[in-house]
Amino acid sequence: MDIKRSDIIVMMGDFNAQVGNNNKYIEHIMGRHGMPCENENENGQLLIEFCGKHGLLIGGTVFPHKDCHKVTWISPDKEKQVENQIDHLCISWNWNKSLLDVQNKRGADTGSDHHIIMGVLRIKVQKVMRRMTNRKKYNLGKLGDSECQRTLEVKLREEVSSLRCKVPEAVEEKWERIKTAFQDICENVLGPENNIKKEWISDSTWKMIERRKQMKGRICVVPSRTRKGKELEKEYAALSKEVNKCARRDYRVYVDGIANEAQIAANQGNIKGMFNSIRWLMNNAWPNTAPIRDKEGKIITSIEGQIQRWKKYFEEILNTSTSPIGKEETV
Repeated sequence: MDIKRSDIIVMMGDFNAQVGNNNKYIEHIMGRHGMPCENENENGQLLIEFCGKHGLLIGGTVFPHKDCHKVTWISPDKEKQVENQIDHLCISWNWNKSLLDVQNKRGADTGSDHHIIMGVLRIKVQKVMRRMTNRKKYNLGKLGDSECQRTLEVKLREEVSSLRCKVPEAVEEKWERIKTAFQDICENVLGPENNIKKEWISDSTWKMIERRKQMKGRICVVPSRTRKGKELEKEYAALSKEVNKCARRDYRVYVDGIANEAQIAANQGNIKGMFNSIRWLMNNAWPNTAPIRDKEGKIITSIEGQIQRWKKYFEEILNTSTSPIGKEETV
């Protein structure tokens, strides 16, 4: 099921999952205000793993409340009643600022031993923009080429000098003449802006992509089983490989440029510019976390147990025994 990044995902229900209040290393999945418990149960570990893989936040652990407002289920045992937080409301991490509060409603008459959970969401309605006149945008990326800069500068100087020699006229007519002259020059030298293009792809790579597109059209015309068709397919595969290689190179150059901008902003004390660059590089991505399991498939919750499991895992992979065949050959 395809879900857009802009959609709000809200998952709630009785998961029978105790997650506790220890959010060490999983701050992007849950808060530190959950119902205290000694250890998370298996369903709690599965819920944390699921939320980590799908970018969800457990809302009931974020907001500080009294324990009586966190409890979602009370055991029916009259002698020793146990209070647990096993019902949860989860929301997309991208929309966590829209979640204002999560708590139970003990007074609701539901005929169940579970308390109702209520979450408060605040969503901003998108502002309706008025339709404006279409304004032409030009490909300013070409200004990075020194030859294009010189050409544009020469033509603008020539046009300005020619406008000065003309007969004096009204202000509106003069402005219209200047605007038209500048638009014509920019359209001829820079060309219109292509919104489909990604800004980090260079012009040479786009030319190569256009060649690949033309070759694809030739392949569709020629039968694939003929000799010419097979040759075209080989050329297309080689050209496609070269396009991917150039695109990766362009992306590395673009990312290095943004990293340098972040470094320069940090050196200048421009905190806002530095964090904007870092936010673009991070792309709001959180690493997927999954619980560590032993050989039998059971979840390991303690830190010492996880360290020992990693130690045994690497010992099995790296500490390989020497082959007896090699000894016989040396003799």
